[in-house]
Amino acid sequence: MLLSVLIPVYQHHPAALLESLGKQLQIRAAGDVEVLIGDDSVDEHTSSWHQAYSPASHPWLRIFKHPHNLGRSKGRNFLMEQAKGRFLWFLDGDVTLPDGLLAAYLEKLDGSQVVWCSGIACPEGAANNLRNWYTNQIETKKAAERNKAPYRSFSAANFAMPAAFAEKVKFPENHSGYGHEDTHFGLQLLEAACHVKHFDKPVWHASTESDKVYLGKVKDSVANLAQLYRTERLFQKHRGEITLIKVWEPLSALGIAFFVSLFTPLFEKQLLQGKRSMRVLNLYKLGWFDRFFRTGSR
Repeated sequence: MLLSVLIPVYQHHPAALLESLGKQLQIRAAGDVEVLIGDDSVDEHTSSWHQAYSPASHPWLRIFKHPHNLGRSKGRNFLMEQAKGRFLWFLDGDVTLPDGLLAAYLEKLDGSQVVWCSGIACPEGAANNLRNWYTNQIETKKAAERNKAPYRSFSAANFAMPAAFAEKVKFPENHSGYGHEDTHFGLQLLEAACHVKHFDKPVWHASTESDKVYLGKVKDSVANLAQLYRTERLFQKHRGEITLIKVWEPLSALGIAFFVSLFTPLFEKQLLQGKRSMRVLNLYKLGWFDRFFRTGSR
């Protein structure tokens, strides 16, 4: 087995992704590629789509239905343990693929001892919300730009690596709350000297969540980052790889970060009123990070 495609899903049917993978698999020799799905849904009704994918019609596909919710990190680690391929390609279940991406990854991985990331982009026609705006502003970058800070640009939504790297790195299972599992995994890659390289063939991701829901996730993610910075050696050692911490440290020493934290309700109000600005969003994150780090609360 050459490649294992690992797809964690939660209360979601990855129909578009599976259809695209099936088409791209048609040009591969039988047995080269397997696709593993770990379904973390807690409601049996949301897993009814499994019935459409029999071993006879989809011999390249294995679906694992967990008896209870494992969470993002445990679910991904479980898929790594089940994989048979010499290389592992992780994809989030709600992305869609450009034509030829499977072949591009196989070409990059052949004989390689590198973690490869092809990037992420927001498709045309996506909802005009804050999450998709952020993707276009920050996450959609050319490989030349991402390769200037390869670990900082790492995303678990779309990356591939030699299976042997799984002996050195795992998704952290001791996180509480939402966010920064990707960051933690990327820092493990850095610590283990597993080189990360980026190329240009992004998957597409479009969010339909409201701006209020997105900002709630941003707040939870910042709370998690503050907790990780207090307690995890890797986050302290490699803090220069984390932009928010790198900015916060000197501003905290000057007392400016505390001042910014007083205005987080104002920043949130502006963002929810449609006044989109990376400066305002970054100040929102900075203020909450300072508050969470100082108080130790969520």
